[in-house]
Amino acid sequence: MYRTILVPLDGSGFAEQALPLARGLAGLSGANLRLAHVQAPHPPVPVVADGLMVEAELRSQREQHEREYLDAVCDRLARDVPTAATLLQGPIAATLSRHAAEIRADLVVMTSHGATGLERWWLGSVAEGLIRSCETALLLLRPAVGEQAPEPAALQRVLIALDGSPLAEQILGPALALGGLLKADYTLLRVVEPFVWGGRPIGVGAPLDAERITRECELDARGYLERVATRLRQDGHGVESRVVRAGRPAAAILESALALPGALIALATHGRGGLARLLVGSVADKVIRGGHTPVLVLRPRPAQDP
Repeated sequence: MYRTILVPLDGSGFAEQALPLARGLAGLSGANLRLAHVQAPHPPVPVVADGLMVEAELRSQREQHEREYLDAVCDRLARDVPTAATLLQGPIAATLSRHAAEIRADLVVMTSHGATGLERWWLGSVAEGLIRSCETALLLLRPAVGEQAPEPAALQRVLIALDGSPLAEQILGPALALGGLLKADYTLLRVVEPFVWGGRPIGVGAPLDAERITRECELDARGYLERVATRLRQDGHGVESRVVRAGRPAAAILESALALPGALIALATHGRGGLARLLVGSVADKVIRGGHTPVLVLRPRPAQDP
């Protein structure tokens, strides 16, 4: 059960699209809602000697405006759930990650784009920085112009993408916690990429061998998912499993989610490739950037961690 849900805000309408879902989850779980805004470092303003405002005055005005904004949002949400707001200073992603740990946030709910709009590159964004550094699970929403932000009641199924590795399985805990709150069912998904003959084809048997290897991988994937599903069913969860053959895993995950009404996607940022692999260009990155489905994402801990 959630006790604290953190929502980062930057003053934009895009970022505020995360609030209805966060407020709904807080209401269902009895959690406190914590809002946070980070004052990013600004280049110094030259001091002017003829009576114009200097840098300190400009900074003070900006801080007052940001506090008033946070207080207004906080007051609006506090009518429904216990809400508090914090104004922070420092590098945005690192400061939010540290703040999430300090307040022991159980979940961070945020949009993948904010003040700079939907045209901003994912690379280097605050959300991407948080995924790299934050140990708390993040529920990411892609904001859209003119569309209503999702409410918890609209989310009925959690699609959990696994690849057979212990790292990827670390998403199971956060996915089950969120799904339990939503009273959702679960679909375990594993994408099998077709085996591609890497060497020089020898005779007519090479394509048949590639197909046989792919079928064996699919069989192994089904067995693995059923073992995980059986374990979850024994704990009372409604679980189905699905294996998809596709050359582009991220696209297959997104298409599978679209085929399930009210689905959200859950996955870890690292799996078989290990923690050394960069997020950018990975399956997780492509899933987050590629669709409008909410994504629950977790940066898994190394296997040797307790």
